[in-house]
Amino acid sequence: MYLKELFTTLPKFLDANIPVEVGSQPGAGKSESSDQIVERLAKRDGFPWGVSKCFIATLSPVDINGYLVPGRMQMKNPETGEIEEIRISEFTMPPWMISTEGKPMNSYKRGVVIFEEWDKGDPDTKKASAEVLLNGRAGRHALHAGISRIALVNRLADRSGSTKNFDFIINRRGELTVSTELSGWNDWALGTGVDPLFVAFADKNPDIVFSNSLPETQQPFCTPRSFVKLSKVLPSFTDAKGHLEHSTVTTEVAAGMVGVAAATKLMSWILLRNESPDFDDVLKDPENCPIPQRPDAKLMVCYELAHKVDKRTMSKVVTYVRRFPAEFAVTFSKAATRRDYDLINVPSMAAWVSKNASLLNAIGGAR
Repeated sequence: MYLKELFTTLPKFLDANIPVEVGSQPGAGKSESSDQIVERLAKRDGFPWGVSKCFIATLSPVDINGYLVPGRMQMKNPETGEIEEIRISEFTMPPWMISTEGKPMNSYKRGVVIFEEWDKGDPDTKKASAEVLLNGRAGRHALHAGISRIALVNRLADRSGSTKNFDFIINRRGELTVSTELSGWNDWALGTGVDPLFVAFADKNPDIVFSNSLPETQQPFCTPRSFVKLSKVLPSFTDAKGHLEHSTVTTEVAAGMVGVAAATKLMSWILLRNESPDFDDVLKDPENCPIPQRPDAKLMVCYELAHKVDKRTMSKVVTYVRRFPAEFAVTFSKAATRRDYDLINVPSMAAWVSKNASLLNAIGGAR
């Protein structure tokens, strides 16, 4: 299934308290999507959900059960009938019983334990965690019925260090395989504020960002995850004009995160952006500001305008974008209203949309 379909499918497993394994290529967005799904479920239910995260690849069987320590227990002597205190061995509370907020998971009405990188745990740790994943318990520690469990994994073909799986686990939980695709990622990126230059690049080069394959030898490679991480670093490199820097340094930074091939293509994209009109240029003279000749430059400008426009500047931006071919107007409108749906209420935007059915359909889909 596509990542966007996970948002409607995974909640059904959580509500039924059926453990589920979610697999995909590296960097497809499983972790972030799981967090967002839990946030949506909390809003749906009207109360907070507890979340516990366990990075199985770094744990051992001892961590799953808790540490065995000396303890004491009150017990009735069957012969004398008297209450006696005896010494016992007991396990400390294991990490999966504690939420990311530092509270006991059972203090929440609903919640989920997320086993990150479960496929990379050593076989003994997988066996130890199986009872928790499948039944929500290990020894005397048990989650109540409102706490669900998810295991996040990569595919065996992804060379991510996945270890042996076990049929007794496979047969007792659900399994979902997620594929990345452009439209769902675009919706997510626009809603979370990913730099518009990178959103436009992904829109134009899905074969690079969503390649679904690995390089033959180990080296940095491009996935949606590494691409988004780069989008948080690279914009901090600017030249004297405030443009994104194009240099050997930024090329090296990009190559070190998404690989040489993707970095080379991205650097060319940055040069194209630096030659295109800025947001301020559009506001100064929207009727005469040059329109880029190349379609990919038009696309890039549309995403940047959608990223920066607000109610105060919408009238001038609409004046400029109306000079673009119709398909780019749709791109701008959908991206702008995805970021802030209230922009549809700006008079200049509302008047434009009311006369253009394709814009109305695009904005309806964006919502």
